[in-house]
Amino acid sequence: NAVVIIDPMINPDGRDRYVYWYKSSQANVLNVNASDLEHDEIWPGGRTNHYWFDLNRDWTWLIHPESAGRIKVYQQ
Repeated sequence: NAVVIIDPMINPDGRDRYVYWYKSSQANVLNVNASDLEHDEIWPGGRTNHYWFDLNRDWTWLIHPESAGRIKVYQQ
């Protein structure tokens, strides 16, 4: 037996920031240079919410509503 948990949460602030960065830095021709802007996302990246807090670090303290909502669903 296995318990499968699908986490539907997405950080909308970080996602919007990441998508904007990706679309604005994407080259028309593939650039394999690892130091090119296309491969090096600027700070703050897509992992933070609008407070610039990395929600992956909030599992213990549950300070932010996104994290508290995630745990509430897990406990159901």
